[in-house]
Amino acid sequence: YINILNAKKSVSGENGYYRRVIGYLNEAINFNKKAETLYLINGDSVSFYQCKNYLALAYAVAAPYDLESVSYIQNLILEDPCNISAIKSLSLCYTESGKYDLAEKWAQKLLELDNEIGYFMLAYLAQAKDDLDLSIRYYEKVLDINPNSAGAMNNLANSLYERNHRESRYDDRYGHFCEEVDR
Repeated sequence: YINILNAKKSVSGENGYYRRVIGYLNEAINFNKKAETLYLINGDSVSFYQCKNYLALAYAVAAPYDLESVSYIQNLILEDPCNISAIKSLSLCYTESGKYDLAEKWAQKLLELDNEIGYFMLAYLAQAKDDLDLSIRYYEKVLDINPNSAGAMNNLANSLYERNHRESRYDDRYGHFCEEVDR
């Protein structure tokens, strides 16, 4: 699945990219709602189901605060209550919009359906809440399940770096303070 942090960086750099993706996916979906396979402008083919899930993720990344985004994703979940991709996108929307209780509710639902993705989203939520220790523990659980998860490795490295960077800043200030007291 997509590395959410890198996707987030892309969006903050150029939100227009995801807006174009949303436009293309909507076009493909609306062009022929009865087709099993949709052909996108770039020549790729995806199932109708995949296309709707890609659209949910694009909405979650580009416009997590937008009511249209949340509504679209909720409707996908109503169609299929076990749609892991849509539930992940909804958890992402709520995380990005600061609605942490709702994000956790949907991440817990993911945990019931798919441990790896559930722990990944709980880790991402903890990271967003600035609880780096909890984030690290969850990313480690993802890696216990799937040692090759590039997203978990990358995000774990980011959490460890941030935590260690904060600790070293604290130690530097504390050490400087001790030198002042010793004088």
